[in-house]
Amino acid sequence: MTGTAKLMHYDGGSTHTQIGSLSLTQTLSPETGFIDDVTTVFSRTKTKTINHTAINGDGNDRYYLIIESFSCTNNGFIQIYNPTPSKTITINSSILNVTVEFSAASHSPSNKITQLAPAGLQTINLGNATLENDANAYFRTDVEGEKTIDILGETHVTGSIFVREREQTSPSVRIGEGPTSNTTNILIETDGNVRADGYIRAGTGDSNGFRLGTSAEIVYNSTPSPSRVEFTAGGVSGPEALLDTSGNFHAKADVVGYSATISDVQFKENINPIESALFKVQQLRGVEFDWKTDYNDRGHDIGFIAQEVEGVKGLEPFVSEHNNIITDKPAKVVHYDKVVALLVEAVKEQQTQIEELKSEVQELRDGSSE
Repeated sequence: MTGTAKLMHYDGGSTHTQIGSLSLTQTLSPETGFIDDVTTVFSRTKTKTINHTAINGDGNDRYYLIIESFSCTNNGFIQIYNPTPSKTITINSSILNVTVEFSAASHSPSNKITQLAPAGLQTINLGNATLENDANAYFRTDVEGEKTIDILGETHVTGSIFVREREQTSPSVRIGEGPTSNTTNILIETDGNVRADGYIRAGTGDSNGFRLGTSAEIVYNSTPSPSRVEFTAGGVSGPEALLDTSGNFHAKADVVGYSATISDVQFKENINPIESALFKVQQLRGVEFDWKTDYNDRGHDIGFIAQEVEGVKGLEPFVSEHNNIITDKPAKVVHYDKVVALLVEAVKEQQTQIEELKSEVQELRDGSSE
């Protein structure tokens, strides 16, 4: 008989590569004589070990076995009959059937296996001795163990996953988009609470963060300097307020609420009355003006000019500079609350002058009456 057994590799596309081969060519000789009118069966087994390195790096190598150009011929097998001692009959033998089959094939190490047992099902692909290595993956079910379903490796689910506790209808968690229009683009939804011992992290930039309803948003924006958390309430086109990493809070409109400025003496030293308060007030210029450019919606207003205020010696703390929430550029602001302390001392100085003038006027009156 002649022929070849081949081990082939298939790349999943159109390429089939021979990995190894085994010659089946062999001459078969009868081990015992033929028995009259009986079919004699010959059986031979061949084995071969092939050392081979997997071709695909993803572990998805496909192999198969083929028999090529197999044939079996009679090269002189005959049957000899001796019916009587005086006469011999010779007849050519016929090959009635030839069967070639693969009785066993194994891979060493055996890194892929699927098993069904009373406890559950498991399908495993092991490519590294360390269990949680990237080369390993498995899916296991074990109705008797701690983990009913145990998965190692990437898991892809088409559709949604719903999770709840036993014998409970709420709270529940859905992972994946819902079936109705009002849940589109919601990837995780729960009617309970969300707790995290670490961070709940959202991306950076104008399009990432925490969305509250359909028009409110909280995002962390690292593009400006300093970086900031932006708050949007009336639409997601731009922030209405922000808190930067320097601790400054900015709002486009008024900040309404109760505020108590820390003024406890325990936090202060080098305490002195404001000197020449009235003189400093006299150098200030209160003006009327119209807002322009990015603030023209505020119309007509009154106040100070920040650059003029900081130009008065001793009033430098009245002015500071911060990144403007609308222009995203540095702009000066006036701390109007500090003006109160200046005015108090200025009024006291003015009252002292008034009292002195009143005293002088009284002395003049008293002198004229004599």
